[in-house]
Amino acid sequence: MPVVTYEDLKPDIDLLIAKGNSISSTLCKSPISQFFRSTGTSSGMSKLIPSTEEQAEKSRQFCSLLIPVLNQHIPGLNKGKAMQFIFVSLCTETPGGIISSLVSTSVAKTSRNLSSNINYTSPIETILCEDTHQSLYSQLLCGLYQNKQVLRLGFAFASGFMVDAKCLHQHWTLLCDDIRHGTIAEDHPKITDPSVRKAVMKILVKTNPKLADFIENECKRDSSWEGINLDPLTKPPEVSYTLIPTLAYFEFLTILGEDDNQNDNFNQEKKQHHPELVDLVKVELGREYELVVTNYAGIYRYRVGDVLRVAGFKNNAPQFNFMRRRNVVLSIDMDKTNETEFQNAVDHLMIMSNVSLVEYTSFPDTSTFPGHYVLYWELQGNNNNAVIPQKVLEECCLVMEEFLGYEYRYMRTNKKLIGP
Repeated sequence: MPVVTYEDLKPDIDLLIAKGNSISSTLCKSPISQFFRSTGTSSGMSKLIPSTEEQAEKSRQFCSLLIPVLNQHIPGLNKGKAMQFIFVSLCTETPGGIISSLVSTSVAKTSRNLSSNINYTSPIETILCEDTHQSLYSQLLCGLYQNKQVLRLGFAFASGFMVDAKCLHQHWTLLCDDIRHGTIAEDHPKITDPSVRKAVMKILVKTNPKLADFIENECKRDSSWEGINLDPLTKPPEVSYTLIPTLAYFEFLTILGEDDNQNDNFNQEKKQHHPELVDLVKVELGREYELVVTNYAGIYRYRVGDVLRVAGFKNNAPQFNFMRRRNVVLSIDMDKTNETEFQNAVDHLMIMSNVSLVEYTSFPDTSTFPGHYVLYWELQGNNNNAVIPQKVLEECCLVMEEFLGYEYRYMRTNKKLIGP
């Protein structure tokens, strides 16, 4: 089978999006039950990855490995509560009638995943609230109120810890008021959904001025943040992952050098679709590879875009460090803006704006919440004016944002997790 990218699969996927399961046999024998919306390198539009019930079940089995693995190293986790921050986003339906959602949303909305033996501090109503800021505040409030029962703290992504910390930093006075009075006012500025308010009220069963005073005193102190190791056994730079061979079939494309040099090897059609791949059992310690996956939903030899390094072995199973996403240059939350996407936005800026861009660079600023992209431009007005009017600069920002990728725009406008 050829090695493929999303563009190779897009014609079949577009038919699925338009017509539904009637043509699912194009990819595999089983009906396509849902689409997972990607949050990786989106090339201007989020990818829709088809999934079957069989593939979804294998994903659920994979998720179920979490607790047994943790229990091997930390016994007694079921004796307390988990302050686990879980968020969902809006599910949509394709013209063909197939539901589309983020993987994390699909997992969270599967009832048996949330009704497992994990005792969460967050009521189900706060988890399923699609207003991210309301959900975050509510889950943080419930976790703080039950602090003496909290045994562990968890996030789907490391960036979630920083978002949570910044929410506490910004809203601790309001959180203290809620805990001190043991109630949520009907005109509460952060909790507006009646079902969420009712669920949180079941947690805040009484006033707790002592806890409110403690939180207030801590938050009034000068900031003295230190790193927290969420993995009890491994330092973050040394974390490695073991691929589960029953989940999918994994192959590896050897990274020969810098990404641009690697791309030079795929200019020819034959080399692009039939490169030499390495099996899971033949990867070499210390080498970097791009992951290629074949799954149970008709996705064959798909270049995921993750670059992994072989860190070691557990018995005979290779363990990998996650190194990077190919070509990603900017990321605040779940957005992944690559060089092509960024350059495309710059090109449109040049076409639509009455300025000449001499040079530019950028970086993601996460010192504020929400974080934002910072762009440095060296500009020259076409009329050789030394000063570029502020209005022109503002127009430049709007043009850039309009032509950045789908995931950036979604996180910027719908979720409000990226600032201007």
